[in-house]
Amino acid sequence: MKHNTIKPLQIPKEVDLLRDCLADNPRDLLLFEALISTGLRLNDLLPMKVKDLMELLTEQNSVKSNGFNLENRAWHISPELISAHQRLVKAKGLSDDDYVFSSRKGGSPLRWSSASHLIRKWFNQAGLQGLSGARSLQKTADLLKSSHGESFAAQEPVNNLRPANNFNLQETVYNELYRAITSGQILPGSRLVTEQIARQMGVSPSPVREALKRLEAAGFIDPPTSKGSLVSELTTENISEILTIRLALESILVSKATANISPAIIKRLESLQREYEKATGMGKTDKSLELNYEFHFSIYDQAKMPILINIVKSLWGRLNPYFNIHLNEGGDLMWELTFRHHRELIAMIKDKKPELACQCLVNDLTNSANLVISALKRMRKH
Repeated sequence: MKHNTIKPLQIPKEVDLLRDCLADNPRDLLLFEALISTGLRLNDLLPMKVKDLMELLTEQNSVKSNGFNLENRAWHISPELISAHQRLVKAKGLSDDDYVFSSRKGGSPLRWSSASHLIRKWFNQAGLQGLSGARSLQKTADLLKSSHGESFAAQEPVNNLRPANNFNLQETVYNELYRAITSGQILPGSRLVTEQIARQMGVSPSPVREALKRLEAAGFIDPPTSKGSLVSELTTENISEILTIRLALESILVSKATANISPAIIKRLESLQREYEKATGMGKTDKSLELNYEFHFSIYDQAKMPILINIVKSLWGRLNPYFNIHLNEGGDLMWELTFRHHRELIAMIKDKKPELACQCLVNDLTNSANLVISALKRMRKH
């Protein structure tokens, strides 16, 4: 039969290849993921509005959308499909009544002929031959469902499968990359390749791409090239700039916190400082850095300025790799000087003296910035 001659995509090689080719086009990527995840026809997908697709993603039961009866259509909801949907809605600022797969002019959905042309264009861009447009993607959907051990028609709705679980996968990948970069395990200047990271973490390339985009937006990696992305490297000028910004922002937090501080928080700070000094004396440098972070943000939290605190946390993350590199190379953090600054800071906050508390903070941050610059200069020599 003619239907049997339709060639599907190779899994996962050609599927991942097309995902990479479509990574910069959220609408086309979502259309691709919908075709290979759901097995629906173009005529079913193209008229959908944002609210229609969201209902299908979350409810997975019989739905009539724009006059199309989609009852009895089984759905395999992949993390990639949900991620692509979320990304398109965010990138385009779509509302519930907007068409998901709109034409370039907007206000109307893509026509079947235009979508078919797009699919052929994807295949050409990826260098794939012998495929039959949307029918090849539907054939791929059948194979993907078979790989889950279920036929499309027999599959029961999985009502316990929630999008939040899939979003957690993206968050896990992001957090792990963030930790590795800020801890110095992935050094500044290192190259990050999506496929290598995906293989190492046992995930598909899609959550890795999303994580890298978030890290790029936060300034931790440089814009990607054809060879991958590079972990951002700071210059001494960058560090001086970050110090200037931190002095301004963290002084605001300390000043506000001093006015709000309670005896219980003072006791907490004194306890953290004792733990900090004890961990340092035992040579537990990783624990010391964690306690230093907790000490500062226990103060900043009292300012009740969550937006500002998040900005400051990002700036801390930019410098953290260099502290860890400094320590791993046997560098001295001048602990006694840091301890003195902390003790003085507690005393000034306790006495409700915001200006003097801010001066203690300035001394502490300036000392830290000088250590980071020392670590950076040593890196440049290697």
